Amino acid sequence: MNSKISARGLTKVFEDTGVKALDGVDFDVADGEFVCLLGPSGCGKTTLLELLAGLTAATSGEAVLTRRGRAPACMVFQDLALFPWLNVEENVGAGLRFQGVPAPERKRRASGMLDRFRIADAARLYPHQLSGGMAQRAALARAFVCEPEILLMDEPLGRLDASTRRLLQEEFIALWEADRKTVVFVTHSIEEALLLADRVLVMTARPGRIKASMPVPFARPRGPATCRAPGFFEAEQSLWSLLEGETRRTLDDKEPA
Repeated sequence: MNSKISARGLTKVFEDTGVKALDGVDFDVADGEFVCLLGPSGCGKTTLLELLAGLTAATSGEAVLTRRGRAPACMVFQDLALFPWLNVEENVGAGLRFQGVPAPERKRRASGMLDRFRIADAARLYPHQLSGGMAQRAALARAFVCEPEILLMDEPLGRLDASTRRLLQEEFIALWEADRKTVVFVTHSIEEALLLADRVLVMTARPGRIKASMPVPFARPRGPATCRAPGFFEAEQSLWSLLEGETRRTLDDKEPA
């Protein structure tokens, strides 16, 4: 496999609390592969993305991201992290500004990405004026406009209502199909993982490890009809059988003594 991401023995212990978030995580992601991470709350999924993005350092082990261009990886956070003092167009172009792209080129590329995400009419609005779906489109546009080789995504659709989430899933699938970036996508939704991913990695309860790797057996392109395809229910049940015990362990750990 031509690995775009290679993680070996990734372990993270937070020194201030002594909590071991990850313990010996090993996996590879191929160039152009879409991988979803599933696991119970608190299992270290976000910490793993932060290690891959270089936002925090591993206690031991290493992660190697193979790069060709200037923007090898971009992280999309659950809370969107839009700058409240910038309008939508400025937010979308912010990453380009950090890369030193000249203002005219920055504006041209941001404008094109606003069109692609169907939020051009909101270009002059500020984050507090946006609906949840529009804000999410802006955050995704900001990630895509930098033309990253790798997208690291932390439950980017998790806070949306069901109908908006379904719509953005469809749009995101179409966008990804167009250029097949390498994606690691954290989700708590088994259905979402099966709609989006080429492969699903299931993590254990804390400290997080990779428990299983399951290829998604459904042909692309995918959409709402995929959820009714033969074998979809069985695939959901297979993933749930891997997750159930880990989720119970997490809940048991939270029970009062």
